[in-house]
Amino acid sequence: MIHKTESGFTLLEVLFAVALLAMGLLGLGLMQGHFAEGNARSRQITRATDIVADKIEELSNADASDGDLNIGNHGPVTITEYSLDYDLSWTVTEDDTETGEDILVIDIEVDWTTGGQPHNITFQWARST
Repeated sequence: MIHKTESGFTLLEVLFAVALLAMGLLGLGLMQGHFAEGNARSRQITRATDIVADKIEELSNADASDGDLNIGNHGPVTITEYSLDYDLSWTVTEDDTETGEDILVIDIEVDWTTGGQPHNITFQWARST
């Protein structure tokens, strides 16, 4: 009697393994795309926040007679030092509470556009005069 011994994989098992590997690699590739988009969005928000922080520092050190602290709307000023253009604007109002102090309330906004989608961040800050 002759006994056949089988060893190795059948063609169907190999095809199934290749298909499973391809689906895993496709999923990994899609995740990389989402990670890259999230990283880019995070970088944009960080840059916009840095622009606001720079403006707050500038206004903190400004003399009370500086035109940037006049009541009303200021800007937009376009920041072009990054790969995207960011528009910086701020609005200065007087505090309407009855604290007895002269306080300016400053709303600072940064706008930018990526992929045809507008984005912005807004911070509010107060300064005594």
